[in-house]
Amino acid sequence: MKPQQDEAKLAVCDALAAYLSSEEAQLARYKAVGWGPSNKAAQQSSEVKADEALSALNEQMQYDVPQGQYPADFWSLSTGLADSVITGKITGKTSDADLLATLQKFQDTCKSYVKITFRGSSHTSRHFCRLELQTDMRACYDRQKK
Repeated sequence: MKPQQDEAKLAVCDALAAYLSSEEAQLARYKAVGWGPSNKAAQQSSEVKADEALSALNEQMQYDVPQGQYPADFWSLSTGLADSVITGKITGKTSDADLLATLQKFQDTCKSYVKITFRGSSHTSRHFCRLELQTDMRACYDRQKK
């Protein structure tokens, strides 16, 4: 039975989520493997604040949104595009129209990975804006041609 259909299982899932996101668990995870805590109180720990990499990331966040998690399909798609260049399927002799069509397909597929739906209306996550900037191949291509 799924947790959504069983109140007892749902309560266990809620308790586990509360524990895993707690200050105590987040600090223990930081100490064990060095992963930055998502818990805001844990982020204020002097030990976490002293971490050079996490401090740099925290400073950067005032200017940008962190990459976040991308589905495995994104990396497979990106590898496929790079392989097209490595194997010579895309070369300097590839027409502008063919190259732009390939890049547009890549960008459209990337966008499809991050669309989410809320109560019947389609929205995109905050990370989509960053992804769109990273994958706006047409603009990148146009800049390279100038």
